[in-house]
Amino acid sequence: MFALVFLWFGISVPLIYVGAYVGFRKPSIEDPVKTNKIPRQVPEQAWYMHPAFSILIGGILPFGAVFIELFFILTSIWLHQFYYIFGFLFIVFIILIITCAEITIVLCYFQLCSEDYLWWWRSYLTSGSSALYLFLYAAFYFFTKLDIKKPVSGALYFGYMLIASYSFFVLTGTIGFYACFWFTRLIYSIVFVLFHTKTQKIVSNLRAINGSTVIRGMKSGIPVCNIASAAFCYIFLSNLWRKPSIEDPVKTNKIPRQVPEQAWYMHPAFSILIGGILPFGAVFIELFFILTSIWLHQFYYIFGFLFIVFIILIITCAEITIVLCYFQLCSEDYLWWWRSYLTSGSSALYLFLYAAFYFFTKLDIKKPVSGALYFGYMLIASYSFFVLTGTIGFYACFWFTRLIYSSVKFD
Repeated sequence: MFALVFLWFGISVPLIYVGAYVGFRKPSIEDPVKTNKIPRQVPEQAWYMHPAFSILIGGILPFGAVFIELFFILTSIWLHQFYYIFGFLFIVFIILIITCAEITIVLCYFQLCSEDYLWWWRSYLTSGSSALYLFLYAAFYFFTKLDIKKPVSGALYFGYMLIASYSFFVLTGTIGFYACFWFTRLIYSIVFVLFHTKTQKIVSNLRAINGSTVIRGMKSGIPVCNIASAAFCYIFLSNLWRKPSIEDPVKTNKIPRQVPEQAWYMHPAFSILIGGILPFGAVFIELFFILTSIWLHQFYYIFGFLFIVFIILIITCAEITIVLCYFQLCSEDYLWWWRSYLTSGSSALYLFLYAAFYFFTKLDIKKPVSGALYFGYMLIASYSFFVLTGTIGFYACFWFTRLIYSSVKFD
């Protein structure tokens, strides 16, 4: 009892006053652009942009990044087994942070493009909804893996998992909100209007209207771009049998413009190597079981998990390539074709390095011929992975650039 009182009055209460003092000492956050005080009505949204649908969809990917590790954590807690892969747990935590930030930024971008500026709580709930799937998985684990018959024990289990799910909700929701907050401030602080206008006053007015509500979360403005309302699948099916030649969505200049000098973190080699980390991180845990089943002759039977990991890989490759392509275009570097391919394709390099690590730490191969056979097969597998992930990244950027430039209108 004394320890509980000490934790409350000796740690919690002083930290509250320290945090309040530090918070009041900081200057207030200022909007990067002028805002409009008259709120604009949000237009009617498509069914797939409904808040409930997008929030539930947004929680799938963060949960998918941790649900395999979650199985081992629940097993160690409720079945009293040892948990010793804390290195993997830290890497999964980093992947969770990146995944929450990316999926929330992407859905926030589409929300802004559909002229819906109420992104504050929606960004929090988008990534925070992964806690719902965590609690449902905990219920599934209770009925399939545990042999608990007493109501008190069941209530204790669900009580603890409810607290854990709420903590996970606060964690992922905070990550998603701060990611969207940083994203909106970034894009509206570097808005450059490139249209032919008559006076500089028109440019400043457009910029002021454009960022009016997105920053405050309760006012309105012109969206980031006018996204075409036609669905991608309709375009694909309508041109499935007779595809015309691909035309540029806007007029292009035949004289190539010089790319300005880039910052060190926008160098192609650096961004390409960084872009391959997240796709590899989405599959490296499953890769361990695949290599074990191939080279140590063990059974592999979790094909359902493999399919889910493959879907996560596709989404992750597309997201990380689009995000890096967006920053590349913002820095006035238009050479994105091969760079988009290599960005997600570089994950094959990490796959091959992991295969080499697996060879020296898990396998007992002494003969040079067997080693050459191993590395030969893994080189072929890495090249296939490079082609797969690179193609996903390129088509994602190709669709993204055509989408944003097709909405540009010149007066």
